[in-house]
Amino acid sequence: MDFIDFVWNGIKLGYHLFYYMVDLLMLWMGLLDVKKFIKTIMQLGVVCMLLLVFSDVTQVSAARPKMVIDSRICAYSMMSFLKKRYGDILNGKILGIFTSSDPGARMYLKYIKKDAKDLGVNIVELGKDSEEIDADGFLFQYPIEYDLPDWANCIQHTDKDLDTMYAFGYPNLPLASMAVLYMIWKTYGSVEKSKIVIIGRGNAVKGLDKVLTGDHNHITVCHSKTPRNEAISAISQADVVIYAAPKFDMDDVQILDGCFLFDLTGSINKSTAEHSEYTLVTNLGSATRFHLFLNLKMHCENKE
Repeated sequence: MDFIDFVWNGIKLGYHLFYYMVDLLMLWMGLLDVKKFIKTIMQLGVVCMLLLVFSDVTQVSAARPKMVIDSRICAYSMMSFLKKRYGDILNGKILGIFTSSDPGARMYLKYIKKDAKDLGVNIVELGKDSEEIDADGFLFQYPIEYDLPDWANCIQHTDKDLDTMYAFGYPNLPLASMAVLYMIWKTYGSVEKSKIVIIGRGNAVKGLDKVLTGDHNHITVCHSKTPRNEAISAISQADVVIYAAPKFDMDDVQILDGCFLFDLTGSINKSTAEHSEYTLVTNLGSATRFHLFLNLKMHCENKE
């Protein structure tokens, strides 16, 4: 229980004690019935017990509850909205994907296909020797282990490249960063004047620091060249941590109570978060896929 709660509870208890002392004075003066006074004393005991219970509850609720938030819950409702509202626009559209052999990318592709089937979007897998196709949008999975065809190089970073088409008015912001921004808004709320640490500077979070700086936040980007002690110090003071570098070991890092940790890698131990006082936001890939199909919808609308 903090000082404000302590003072507030003291005021309430003092209020009741004052009136019970008045009742005691009235009893002494013969102006109050004995039975009524006994009833008053019993009420005082109940009030005291309730205040003690309230104090315990306040003490527990003062710290942010231990929590693991699964982004798939939000993404499911978002996908349902997308299908219901814009299913007629997406149905029959073609999404070309330059695939990667990376295990994480293959798993991501599997879920993209599942979502695409539900939305009626046709997926065409592309590679090094693929002929040019007239798709409604393209996705380049990283890491790309081969040289892209010349026609594909002309598409990257254009409005047909759905991974960097647009985001909240900011051009060339990756889908993963869009998902992080959306989930920050859904879970943490306003990040104005917050201490934010981004771990990693790969494609997934490219440009995210510039977007977040616009809210007068203190942004720290940690990467492979950042001394580990400096990175740990920054993380331990952060209100929001965006984890996008699986090679950075988080096991011995102290995270601030009440901090929100957004895991883009899927490698943070959930059981650790459940026994800590910070909130872990997981499975951001689902929110990323939602923004992929949202961008496809936006691109199709812009063409018409």
